[in-house]
Amino acid sequence: MVVARRLAATEEERRAICRIALGAVASGVLDDFTSDWWTLDDKRFPFPADAFTELAADAMGLAGVTRSEPVSLDDFAERYLPEFEFRGNTAHQKMRAALNLVMAVHGGVVADYFGVAGWWQRQDLSWFAFVTLVLMVRVAAERTGRPVTEVCSELAVARGIVV
Repeated sequence: MVVARRLAATEEERRAICRIALGAVASGVLDDFTSDWWTLDDKRFPFPADAFTELAADAMGLAGVTRSEPVSLDDFAERYLPEFEFRGNTAHQKMRAALNLVMAVHGGVVADYFGVAGWWQRQDLSWFAFVTLVLMVRVAAERTGRPVTEVCSELAVARGIVV
């Protein structure tokens, strides 16, 4: 039996998945987006979740989220993610785990993807990390009074990506 060795994503692949994700968030077409990242499914965990987490942390920075300027995430799903449905405790806990990773990266802490999600029976960290990216871009848009498309463009420019 031959087991395929999973490789770390290249910088080019990281930029590509960020371009695709930001394009989906900017356009608001989120339904079919996940099929676009399965082409990169042979890459080593935690990719692409780590790329989405870093983008979401960057969006928190654009939103100006700091200890002196905090953002409340009470009822975040209803306020910022009405098109997503989180059913059951597991989905809520996984979403919170993805949010905690974003907050850690935003705060300068090295994210422990394996400790947080390496044990999940269904490895869907990438999906929850993407939803967290959507959330943080919308928070940044609201807090800065700019459209989502503009926030996505700024995030892309900062990473040298053309959306």
